[in-house]
Amino acid sequence: MNTVKTVLISNFPLPFLGIGSWTTMLNYHLSNHCSIDYLICPKSEILVKKPKQYFMKPQNNFDKIKIQLLGGSKYNKYLYKLNEILFLEKYIIIQVIDNVGLMFAIIDFIQKRGQRKNVYLQFFYHGYQPFLKSELMCSKIDELILLTKKSYENFKKKLNVLSIKVSVLSNGVDSSKFKLLSFYDKKKLRKKNQFQENTIYFVWCSQDRKKKGLEIILQAWEELLKVTTYKIELLIIGTNKVIDLKHVRVIGKVPNNELNKYLQISDFYLFSTLWQEGFGLSLLEALKCGNYCIASNMGAVSEVLNKGKYGKLIDCPHFVNSWVEAILESLDEYVNNQQVNPYLKNVPSNLYDIVPWNDGLKNIIKEAKNSFSKRYYL
Repeated sequence: MNTVKTVLISNFPLPFLGIGSWTTMLNYHLSNHCSIDYLICPKSEILVKKPKQYFMKPQNNFDKIKIQLLGGSKYNKYLYKLNEILFLEKYIIIQVIDNVGLMFAIIDFIQKRGQRKNVYLQFFYHGYQPFLKSELMCSKIDELILLTKKSYENFKKKLNVLSIKVSVLSNGVDSSKFKLLSFYDKKKLRKKNQFQENTIYFVWCSQDRKKKGLEIILQAWEELLKVTTYKIELLIIGTNKVIDLKHVRVIGKVPNNELNKYLQISDFYLFSTLWQEGFGLSLLEALKCGNYCIASNMGAVSEVLNKGKYGKLIDCPHFVNSWVEAILESLDEYVNNQQVNPYLKNVPSNLYDIVPWNDGLKNIIKEAKNSFSKRYYL
């Protein structure tokens, strides 16, 4: 059905200029033969010819009071814009990313309008564990798109009924940017940015939330300094918190277009997540920059690191000792290998590249269009 149009509804402005993960990938898609026809989102600083952008007005205090007094939904601003598109197009694919409440609001809206058969609903979920009301949502949408096969296995195991099409679209990274440097170029980059040539650098990079495990890493680092003879330094990216600990440097919050520089300068990457991680995009970026990755074996992380073939997995990441022992062992292995990541020989150069990701997204949209009229369950 060539007349089917695709609508992406986002609570982030698109294209997005801030720090993000999936927004970076969508920025790439929007500038590379985009398959999306309409965007509904907050106002972006970047205007594009395609897709057509429907910007929502920011919700003010009066709007919030009106919703509380008169009823309604905080998602009404999305639904008003969606209604405009439904007047223009007979058949549409609606894509929502991670926003469960928004998807339920859309389901209710199109059902009340009697247009469910004219709409194909795709929910992109970046988590690992099934979300609250997963079964209910999956009974009402057409397709669930997950990041990993391991997440799919988890859904299949934990839900009593999973009655829709499921697709897997793993994250992608720009390999022309996040790439391994030669020994000479790495040395040159360190010198340019005032990093020491004879120091082994570790990176921890995440939002500063307790579930990301920074506290565990700092405790492990303090213990590590008591026993190691190597000259090491830990770079903290993603927080501006003051950390009074030897050989720790707080870099702060870094835009995604500058992150590769720090990963290429460094030798090790510590991914200390303490929750069931949906993927771990920063882990992948570090891996592609050549870092020796040491990561919590939580959620889908083992799939990203190919069950330990691409890096070291920590089975007990909540134990400080686990990190101390793993780092000490890895340091010896790294130094004895002439400061080259021994796992790199196992990592394909095109692993999780942004180009196949982009093609994958286009294919998911294409398949949805092809199956649009074959939904006999509606």
